[in-house]
Amino acid sequence: MKKLWTPEMEVVLRKEYPDHGSVWCGNILNMKPKQVTKRASVIGIRVTQERSRQRQSENIQHIWDEHPEKFSGVDYRLFVDCKTKEVAYILGFLWADGYLNENYPSRIVLEIVRDDWENIKPVFDKTGSWCVTNRNRKGRRPQSRAQISNKRMAKYLRECGYGNKNKISACGILEKIPDHLKHYWWRGFFDGDGCVYYNKKECCYQLSLAGSYKQDWKFAKNLFLLLDVRYSIQRIKKNKSNSQSSCVRITNKDGVKKFCEYIYGSYDGIGLERKYQKYVDLLEFVNGGANLGNDLRARREWVKQMKDSGMIVKHIASCLGVSEIIIYRDLVFMKDSGK
Repeated sequence: MKKLWTPEMEVVLRKEYPDHGSVWCGNILNMKPKQVTKRASVIGIRVTQERSRQRQSENIQHIWDEHPEKFSGVDYRLFVDCKTKEVAYILGFLWADGYLNENYPSRIVLEIVRDDWENIKPVFDKTGSWCVTNRNRKGRRPQSRAQISNKRMAKYLRECGYGNKNKISACGILEKIPDHLKHYWWRGFFDGDGCVYYNKKECCYQLSLAGSYKQDWKFAKNLFLLLDVRYSIQRIKKNKSNSQSSCVRITNKDGVKKFCEYIYGSYDGIGLERKYQKYVDLLEFVNGGANLGNDLRARREWVKQMKDSGMIVKHIASCLGVSEIIIYRDLVFMKDSGK
């Protein structure tokens, strides 16, 4: 027979559920955890953030206790002596989206959208066995969590600044990566915390690297100085949400191209395909006019295509590196010729 919820039981549930969760409340109310969770949802109460984090840690600990062999399948020496592009890429990605668990010092954790994880999983597999758990939450994209327990590797990452990466520069780890592999570290970092954007109509180009409000961007400054890229650094505080962040922005076409060409070079499939494709699309757009050379007919067709898409003459001329008068002439010619 289905057990009914009495007013007295709901009083207990409202008082205890936010701080203790379904299992604890189920024990004192003689209910199954699923029944408790369902009733809490019906009357509109939720666990606190602290309890949610505690429950997540308990779930992970349970998996850890049941299958400890799954969490130590990576040879830390591969990371201490970085000699492969896969390791360099992972180190960059971990700087962006990974973290060292303070409650369990030997754990190294990476949280990522599941589709992205499936894309780069073969890269991680090259270094050993990472334990992966999946999570589905209503209204959010499916998530994956990849983690290992490796005391020596965690110690090495802390020595390189990963334990305090929100406040310091990545120069420490970059100094340990061979020059011919550094662009893979940057590719991993960009896949985690980078974004490239362009707007055809406005002829607008932008590349950004995100970080914490107190992030030391010295490592980015060093690279942009080497590549001769103009950039700006912004530190943002939002009063309404009480959030803080910082970012490095490149808003000029040459700078965006130089950075992307550096991290991708001759692309070999390592990294997120969706971000590489964004770069390819940008490159095709930028070079659509620049590579026309002396082919007058091709140039005029490209100009008409851009004008039909909504781009203004000023921006078309900027993309081609010619005066606006030439663009107007091309458009008049195409109109008169009925094209």
